[in-house]
Formats: sequence, C-alpha cells, structure tokens
Amino acid sequence: MDITSCKYVSKNINSMDIKLGVHGYLHADSEWKSDGMSIPYSKLYFIFSGKAMLVHNSKTYDMMPGQVYMIPYGTPHGFYCESKMEKLYFHITVTKPSGGDLFEGLDKIMALDMSMEKMQKIKSLYFDENIGSCFSLKKELYLLVYDFIDKFSINIKPDPLYSDTVSNAISYIRANLSQNISVKKLADKLFVSESMLSKSFSKETGISIGKFIDKEVMIETQRRLLLSDEPIQNISEELGFCDQFYFSKKFKQFCGVPPIKYRKQNRDGM
Repeated sequence: MDITSCKYVSKNINSMDIKLGVHGYLHADSEWKSDGMSIPYSKLYFIFSGKAMLVHNSKTYDMMPGQVYMIPYGTPHGFYCESKMEKLYFHITVTKPSGGDLFEGLDKIMALDMSMEKMQKIKSLYFDENIGSCFSLKKELYLLVYDFIDKFSINIKPDPLYSDTVSNAISYIRANLSQNISVKKLADKLFVSESMLSKSFSKETGISIGKFIDKEVMIETQRRLLLSDEPIQNISEELGFCDQFYFSKKFKQFCGVPPIKYRKQNRDGM
C-alpha cells in the first residue's frame, strides 16, 4: 500500500476560514447614509427590496433587489438611501494561511445576480436558530465567496514564504496583541538576537516590527469598536495603552477619526 499526502493542501485548508463580524437584517430609510468609511471586514449585502446607492472612487452603484454586493476588506466607500431598502448583511473576514484577509487591497465594488428564492433561503437559514442551519449558512457564504472569486477573476496571490523566525514572530504578535510587545521581548520569546530578528523581519515583510504591531493593534481596535459596547478606555488598556489620549491620537492617525466617532459612524452605517 502506498499513500501520498499533499502538505500544501492541509496547510492551506486548515488555515482558511470565514468569520463573522457584524450582521443583521436592515430596514433602511433616508437616515442610512455615510460620506465615507473603511472597516477591517468585507461586506456582503443581499438586497431584498427598495433601492440604495454605494459610492466608491467618485462612482455611484445602484443597489437593486435580486443582487448581492461585496465591498472588499478595507475598501473606502460611502452609501445613502433616498427612500427605503431592505437587506441582509454580513461583515466577514476570509482568512488566509498568513492570517491576512483574502480580499485585502482589492479596492473595487462587485455585484452578483441572485434569485429571490435563493436569497429567501439564506435569510431563512440566518433566522433559524439551529446548529444545522448555521452549517448550511456557512456553506452558502463559502460558495458565494468562491462565486465572486470566479466571476471577477480575482487573483489570489500565494502567501510570502517567510522564514520560521519571521513566521513565528507574526504568529506571536497576533496571538498576544499589545502595544507593549517590544523587539527585545519578541526576540527573547523566539530565542534569537534583537538585531537578527529586526533585520529579518524588515527584509522579509517590508515593514518594521514596530509598524507591523501598530497596524495589527489598530485593526483589532477597529473590530472591538464595531463588535462590542466595551468602553474605549478598557479597549485601550487591554491593548497595552496606559494613556487614553495617546491611544486616541494613534487611532486618529490610522483611521482619520477618533475612536468614538469611528464607532458611531460605522455602526450606524451597517
């Protein structure tokens, strides 16, 4: 008997996943509007009735019933509704083996036709409080993600081949997110020298360890602001900031608005 296993498949399949952020069924009216937002998720909008508009790069897209729209991870966009619109929405992250998002950097609005019968099925699965329905709903989301990849010929670039040291550093940072992670602490954990770690990390990723930590901490902050009602002071302390003023300043530099405004702006505009 001869068995051949493909390590590439197990490595990638075990690391890929779809995770939910904010989700719900929205009855929108003229109050549903935003001049511009960018969140660390991809948005899926299933339009059931009415009409609304998406705005991206000065171009307006009419959202019509019988269509599913995807706004890729981090894509800046605005939206408004002149009368009424009903939609089921999911904010999702589609993780790659590296831990990044599959659609990060895509920066375009996409739409697919979907029968109302299929949409109603997905809506029923969403509201059916049954574990089997959750499995079925996740399957539908996987298939929909594949349909977007296929129809729009999205080129999924392979993850960079980082050295074990850099891969382990990235994994440790993401598992222990805090502004307090220093190069020295990271080097000690990995049993390497600070200079070797810093040089290898910058050379392989194109970014310093400090800037990488800042980015990951700010992305996690965005997610917590959107997904919870946790006080901003608690979030800043849990992520290693001892000074809330400094935390707010860093967040504004990264997102363009203070944390309070970001939470209100983006949660009101689901």
